[in-house]
Amino acid sequence: MTRPAAFFGQIRSFTAGPIARGSIVSLTIRVSGLGLSFVQAILVARLLGVEGYGAAAGALALAQILGTIALLGTSETAIREVPRLLASDGQGSVRSELRGAT
Repeated sequence: MTRPAAFFGQIRSFTAGPIARGSIVSLTIRVSGLGLSFVQAILVARLLGVEGYGAAAGALALAQILGTIALLGTSETAIREVPRLLASDGQGSVRSELRGAT
């Protein structure tokens, strides 16, 4: 086998598992989201000008801060509590915990 063919064969075997495929999909989605955010920021800056972009950026920053405060660590609590509830009570308690975490 030639060197490029061997290299691509190794990559293909590396990405054959479900975890690797999921990781690749996740990475692709994140990179695409970052690219779209960059394009959106450029378009908003061009269309709104300096002052308008400053107001829009400030509003988005405030929304992100308030969203973070509103969550109050519910995802971290769910990560800790779901395994505990599965071990002790079963599915009913887990459903109620997840319903409250979202």
